[in-house]
Formats: sequence, structure tokens, C-alpha cells
Amino acid sequence: ALGDYLDRGDLLVFNDTRVVAARVRLQGAVAGELLLLRRDDVDPAKNTSTYRCLGKPRRRMPPGARLDLPGGLAAEVVGHHDDGQLSV
Repeated sequence: ALGDYLDRGDLLVFNDTRVVAARVRLQGAVAGELLLLRRDDVDPAKNTSTYRCLGKPRRRMPPGARLDLPGGLAAEVVGHHDDGQLSV
């Protein structure tokens, strides 16, 4: 039983959040796909946000690359991380 693993004073938290699929197909010069993982930073003064993503093909997404998104939106790759993720 669950109570066998808890000591007096322990706090048990239930998380019922859901993961939203955030897959974006790229258009234009860099054809591929982005999977948005999380928002890292928001800068209201510049009206920008930075997101951690998985991107493929990653080799075609160097820092500085412009990524054309559906709806006329665009993103820029601002960095690569050791874990294989991108910041856009």
C-alpha cells in the first residue's frame, strides 16, 4: 500500500497536468519539424519568447537559422544544447 512508503509529515503531491502536443512543420528554406518542449524565457519588452525544442533535421538548423512557421510566423535558432535540444 502507498502508506507503507510514507512517513509522518511526508507530503504527497498529485500532478494531473497534461502534455500538449506541440509539433510544428517548418516551411521554406529549412524544411523539417520542431517539437516544442517548453518555454524557457519571455521578454515582454521585446515581445519575444525562447523555447526549448527538438528539431529535425538538426544539421540544417544552425544557430542563426531562420525557421519559417505556418501562418507567416518565423523563429530563429539561438543555440544548440549538449542534450540535443535547440533554443529558438
